[in-house]
Amino acid sequence: MRASLFSTNSDGACPECKGLGIISTDLAFMDAVEIECELCRGSGYKQDVVKYKLQGKSIIDIMSFTLSETRDFFAEHEIYSI
Repeated sequence: MRASLFSTNSDGACPECKGLGIISTDLAFMDAVEIECELCRGSGYKQDVVKYKLQGKSIIDIMSFTLSETRDFFAEHEIYSI
């Protein structure tokens, strides 16, 4: 499994909204109209990405964590940069 699968800017992006979570309709004579993407329900991720879980949480759940929730969730895992 590639890390890029968990990015809305790369392989994990919803094909409908291109990872934005919204569909924007630009009308030349009016302001643009934005609606939530029906395919990803606003998450920006492909549906086959959301099925992967870490300790019962999907990427959508993890990305919505507060800083303290993130610290607690990953407390038993060493996090490091490559």
